[in-house]
Amino acid sequence: RDQPRSRGLGDVYKRQLSRCLQFNLKPIPVPIIEDQMKKILGEENIEFDSQGIELLSRYARGSLRDGLSLLDQSIAQGNGKVEEESVKSMLGVVDESLVQSLVEITLNQDADLLTQKINDIERMGASFAFVLDEMASLLQRLSLFSLTTQGLDERLIEGYQRLFDQTDDEHLQLLYQIVTIGKRDLLLAPDEKVGFTMTLLLSLIHI
Repeated sequence: RDQPRSRGLGDVYKRQLSRCLQFNLKPIPVPIIEDQMKKILGEENIEFDSQGIELLSRYARGSLRDGLSLLDQSIAQGNGKVEEESVKSMLGVVDESLVQSLVEITLNQDADLLTQKINDIERMGASFAFVLDEMASLLQRLSLFSLTTQGLDERLIEGYQRLFDQTDDEHLQLLYQIVTIGKRDLLLAPDEKVGFTMTLLLSLIHI
């Protein structure tokens, strides 16, 4: 008589999965998360500034649940308030001026200054993963800046023009790809600083 076929974990997984409801949830846009946070804070009479809420909403990565969890943490860390500086400290965020300087250093292929900036970021206790995210966002804005300044804060135009004068659309696209792939591969590096350093060194080689 034939022996019953043994079932591996893969078979068990598929069988259980077929019995479950599956939901493919779409990321929630940042403005919607922002509005929800502001509504909650208003109802609870908690002070906040718009910059802090924007940061929390972006860092939620499309998840309202994660965003509200971050909001709760930021209230505790900010002594009952939600303010940009305390949110930056909690998230390990750096100022845009530092991100702009990293892009400029990369475009100028200044390895010595790049090493110094990386050490500065480490001393600040900032998240290297978040810095790569911010670099990617800046590169996207620079690419758009070459076509239009619609909706751009006037205070940023001079700095963006200075950066764009040192490069072109093709190199911006290449640098964007290097940065986003480097972010993806951070988990494969011995630590975040090593992965971050190798990503920007690769940028120096190809720019």
